Amino acid sequence: MHTGGPGQRLDAWVWRAGRTDPLEIAEDGYLDEITARFDCDDPPACATTCANGEAPPCSAAPYADNSDGAVQPAPLYMGAQGVDMDPLQLFLVGSDPSGLLGERGSSAAVPFSPASVPLDGSTIPGAALKLPSARRMEVKAKGRWVNGIWSLELSRPLVTGDPDDAQFPLQ
Repeated sequence: MHTGGPGQRLDAWVWRAGRTDPLEIAEDGYLDEITARFDCDDPPACATTCANGEAPPCSAAPYADNSDGAVQPAPLYMGAQGVDMDPLQLFLVGSDPSGLLGERGSSAAVPFSPASVPLDGSTIPGAALKLPSARRMEVKAKGRWVNGIWSLELSRPLVTGDPDDAQFPLQ
């Protein structure tokens, strides 16, 4: 996904029911003439990195893949309560010095132990949730699934000071 030409930019918020809703955020990003990008905490450094076609290290995603990447993949993490935990979300609490993830979910990720898998059909999430970089989580979001219908509320300050965000100063 990208815009139609040079100099065009679209401020984009990306909400995912299973990955960003438990964190109560939507990922803050933008599209330019090349691709979709996510905001980072050091825009000049990110602009240079992105211009080289690389993903900026300062733009941390709100989740990590929960696979060792082997031919026969195994999970990296499971819940402290074991597999088949409820809710079915893993939180990398160690990546959160603020303690925010502990407030949002009780399934702290611990290293996977094959001995803890009781039977075929057990479930372990494919992603472990973590806090993203600060500018990537400026958009607050909360979804609700009621009677087969999603309702989603998104909010962000009108003026953020981030050069990658659309600004809406009140007149």
